[in-house]
Amino acid sequence: MRTAAFFLFVVSLMFLLALPPFPASAAADDDIPGVPLGVGAPHTDRVTATDRHDVFAIYLTEGEEVNIVCMPEGPDSAKGRLHFLVPEVPSLAASSGYEEVRGNLASGMYVTTYFDIDYMAAKSGTYHLWVEWTEGELDYEISVTRTGWPAITSPDSDDIYGIPMGPGSYEGIVDTFVDRNDVYAVKLFSGQEVRLRLEPIASMKLSGATAYLYLLGPTSKTVKTSDHHTIASASAVKSKYPDLFKVAELEYTPTSTGIYYIWVKAGSIGANVPYRLTVSGTAERPPDAPPLSFSDVPEGHGYADAIYDLASRGIILGYTDGRFGPSDPVVRQQFAKMIVLSLALPVSEADVCPFGDVDVSGPSSLYPDNYVAVCATHNITKGTAQGKFSPWANISRAQVITMVVRAIEALYPGVLANPPAETWSVWGNFDPTHAPTAAKAQHNGLLDGLPIATLSVWSSMPRGEVAQILHNLIALLE
Repeated sequence: MRTAAFFLFVVSLMFLLALPPFPASAAADDDIPGVPLGVGAPHTDRVTATDRHDVFAIYLTEGEEVNIVCMPEGPDSAKGRLHFLVPEVPSLAASSGYEEVRGNLASGMYVTTYFDIDYMAAKSGTYHLWVEWTEGELDYEISVTRTGWPAITSPDSDDIYGIPMGPGSYEGIVDTFVDRNDVYAVKLFSGQEVRLRLEPIASMKLSGATAYLYLLGPTSKTVKTSDHHTIASASAVKSKYPDLFKVAELEYTPTSTGIYYIWVKAGSIGANVPYRLTVSGTAERPPDAPPLSFSDVPEGHGYADAIYDLASRGIILGYTDGRFGPSDPVVRQQFAKMIVLSLALPVSEADVCPFGDVDVSGPSSLYPDNYVAVCATHNITKGTAQGKFSPWANISRAQVITMVVRAIEALYPGVLANPPAETWSVWGNFDPTHAPTAAKAQHNGLLDGLPIATLSVWSSMPRGEVAQILHNLIALLE
């Protein structure tokens, strides 16, 4: 008997060792990523005490409303829950920050608790439906179908500058988890009233969601931090109950003309709110891109038009602190790049700089050597001495004027008219090289906008003046 018992023990042990380690590998539908569920393709399944989780992956398209239904079937006393999870959820264990909606499920002969919502995705992506067992053996049918609500296809923006808009209605979606902020830019006028209205739309099955409407002032920088100025705010509530449904409305009369921002924000508790935003009263659609603004170049600055023109073309940019620095000097290699960009001349690594004192940038950049090389190739510069360019020296007004005139004469011969004989610029016959080019520049309007009578021709030419003369150059050629 002992021998037989020992034999059975050994066989049993060998059998257990041959089994896979506990727990056994999970079925495909037991966790993220789940099994695919097609729109319009219902699926029937069961969760039990030994198979507690079913997870389905469904791809939803931004702006298209779907009806999500999970209907329990079978005997009484079977219970569970349906969790609707937004994209990028890593696992069921870490799903708490991704749960958009949760609903109880219960089967019964007389009373059935089921899940039935209409949902409009604020972003396209793979969402998940998680059926969780809690009691009994829960049979169910789950389905996702399109509703008849027209799709919302309007573009959106999550931060300032926002989507430009004028008077009229615009539709969008905000969602606590997926796309919380929509921002619009609108031009308002001093003393002219504007009215804003935010109305929840689409199905009201998913009720109780709140969205907020804010009007922000022109100095606002972002909605992601506190760096914005709220002028007025109101809330809207999406609900199937008329006494709870609420439209947000604002009226405002600006004290100054400018570009203001309309911010639609989803509530802090799971909120999915398709909406219609209406602007009425006096308003205008602003430019598609935010206007350039430098803190030290206010409206009315003597070189403002020239500076903003060149900045918009990417020829002279501002500093990272928001300044342009119109009084700052320009070094010679900087001007070489500026004039090449103003003339839209091609630049490549094949352009080899002939001056030995110019740093070679290598294949990762064209500045400064390749831009200086293009200037030399087109006879825009001849350097400061044999084989030297003096790249870090501040460029003088005389040098800028001469390089601009040389560029036009080399690339656009005949465009510049010769001044009358023995006619000089305001500086007179001050130099055999630079005086003739200064006379030709003044005669052809290249010095317009500069207070040349008060300026020293040999002094450094600052960024504001350089912008003005290059602005004049571009205007002449266009």
